Amino acid sequence: MTWISTSLALGIGGFLWWWLSRRPRSGINTTSNWFPLVLTIGVICRLAYLFLTPTFYAPGEQAHFNYIKFVTEHGEFPILTTKLGDSANEWEYFQPPLYYLVLTPFYLFTKTVGMNLLSQVWLLRSFSFLLWLLNLWFGIGLLHRLQIKDRLVRTFALTLFCLLPTYTFSSITINNDNLLVTMSTGLLYLLAGRQYDWKAALQIGLLLGLGLLTKTSAITFAPVVIGLVVLEAQRRIFWQDTYFFQRCY
Repeated sequence: MTWISTSLALGIGGFLWWWLSRRPRSGINTTSNWFPLVLTIGVICRLAYLFLTPTFYAPGEQAHFNYIKFVTEHGEFPILTTKLGDSANEWEYFQPPLYYLVLTPFYLFTKTVGMNLLSQVWLLRSFSFLLWLLNLWFGIGLLHRLQIKDRLVRTFALTLFCLLPTYTFSSITINNDNLLVTMSTGLLYLLAGRQYDWKAALQIGLLLGLGLLTKTSAITFAPVVIGLVVLEAQRRIFWQDTYFFQRCY
């Protein structure tokens, strides 16, 4: 299954690059000619992975599932007592809790209606599918805010969102990376706005905090946020000083 989807993605990607190289570069609106095709293929591949991938076949999927199950059934956070690769599949218990808390209502629903294990896995994977769609929406918005008008660049970026083989598979599995990836793209989308008023600062701070509650690796965005805030402060001070001297002279 994996080699088939990888070959298909490489073939389609190669054809698109060949087709685009044969056409003159133009503006931003020309992406409407090919994006529906790329999006459709991305959706089909993910739905195929979602329903055809065996239960807990994805790396760490059962461990993430057990975390959700524990929080739902016990109403408290688990404590890590096993090591990576242990047969109990509890080695993800050290992760921050936000992703698992968000999925608790979904798991509770599956128990209430009496779903079997396969249906439970399908439903939880569907949440990852929705996260991918939201991540793609943030990605399109990010390209607009960065004013990327070159068709080849936009094609490359959006095709990675839809058809990158590894991401295509991981974006429908049960894992907290999918929530963090979506939050990360959303954070970049907010930072690209370059309008750092109190509302934007609140949104950026909230999203960064939620990212840290999802996975500790979100801390890598802290220097980026701080650096941009410092640069924006210096820019405003410069223009205020310039305006002051112009008024004086």
